[in-house]
Amino acid sequence: MATKKFENWRKKLFETRDITPFLLGKTTQENIIAEFGYPDTTSTMKKNGRPLIFKYEDIEFHFDSENEFALYLVYSDENEELCILKQKFPLLTRNQVAISRADVMTGHVFDKDFNLYSNSKGGEIYSVFDSLNLAKQYIAEQKMLHEKIEFWVYGKTQEVILYIKPDLG
Repeated sequence: MATKKFENWRKKLFETRDITPFLLGKTTQENIIAEFGYPDTTSTMKKNGRPLIFKYEDIEFHFDSENEFALYLVYSDENEELCILKQKFPLLTRNQVAISRADVMTGHVFDKDFNLYSNSKGGEIYSVFDSLNLAKQYIAEQKMLHEKIEFWVYGKTQEVILYIKPDLG
């Protein structure tokens, strides 16, 4: 039986595709239970005795057994438009960096072409550069074209090495 808290979250999810307060790759099964209570059903597929999927009404939360059962997919089999999947981080060589971008006002993530990212529509979140200097040059150029965009620069081990916020005045 879904809680009012879940119903409000679900409504917001379908309107905005925002899964806050959850984070792909970070949220655990325990976090979901703490927020919504125990799921309506769980998958019969298990790893180490733990189900790989929680289901609340039509919303499925899929967990990665290889990553401490972290959330990697939010999906609805009743709504073909809802498929929010953690995108794999690119493999980088020693000097390469990757950048991602989002709207500073809403937090919505953009793909490489500055289109609103949607896993169901495809697109890539990360752009790879051969050096930090090249990434900085790209960001400086893009900031002139996209004034409300924030950028994250990641190193080889996925650590954020630089955050660039927009100049909002």
